[in-house]
Amino acid sequence: MLQSEAPAKSEKVFATFKGDKIVNIEGNETVKKNNLDIRISHLFGNIGQESGGGIHNFYGLDQSADIRIGLHYGITDRLMAGLAREKRNENFEGLLKYRLVEQTTDNNVPLAITLFGNMTYSIKEDPEIDKNVNRITYCTQMIVARKISSKF
Repeated sequence: MLQSEAPAKSEKVFATFKGDKIVNIEGNETVKKNNLDIRISHLFGNIGQESGGGIHNFYGLDQSADIRIGLHYGITDRLMAGLAREKRNENFEGLLKYRLVEQTTDNNVPLAITLFGNMTYSIKEDPEIDKNVNRITYCTQMIVARKISSKF
């Protein structure tokens, strides 16, 4: 009876998602402190007849349209940094992700808010591009997430 009257503990919600990426987009999770996550992402080729089709290219699996190799490191449990290389546009990427606000089990803080930013530099030679500034791209995101329950 006393336990039911006691106020709920304010603990941080963990594992809103099981990893720091959800398929090909950023999630709110970060790599834990002192952990190194090596990611190899592969974009497959066309599965249709115009590219050899069917079993001859193993339904697109034999044709790598793009490959990204990334190293993500947890500086703290809330801050991660990463470096990556992408094949298609010959991009080098640097990224940071920071868990700004963390959801709590008592719903005192109902949402998790994570900030993400990256910068990529393309070394691919293109006659249309004549200034280095055109080879740099930036991305910033504010990721808002909520774990509904332990099963969802």
